[in-house]
Amino acid sequence: MEHGSFTDNSVATFSLTDEDHTIANAVRFTLNQDPRVAFCGYSIPHPSEARVNIRVETTGQLNITLFFKYFGRVQVPLVVLCENLQVIQQERY
Repeated sequence: MEHGSFTDNSVATFSLTDEDHTIANAVRFTLNQDPRVAFCGYSIPHPSEARVNIRVETTGQLNITLFFKYFGRVQVPLVVLCENLQVIQQERY
């Protein structure tokens, strides 16, 4: 679900259900690597809720409505990161 501003297309907050710090921190880290993203942070409203709010503010070069299209590109580095972590874990144990 998106909670955005009708007047500013460079700012929005997205709520992801059934997620926690694991995906939120990875998304935050990955999006902050993009120079078109001015700020990306997340919060969890309450520990008993399985919901994460991700706030994205862009420099204006990336329209927030294109975020979902861009989010597909974020998933690729996350998959590679997870695969690398699995390899490291298997080597250790």
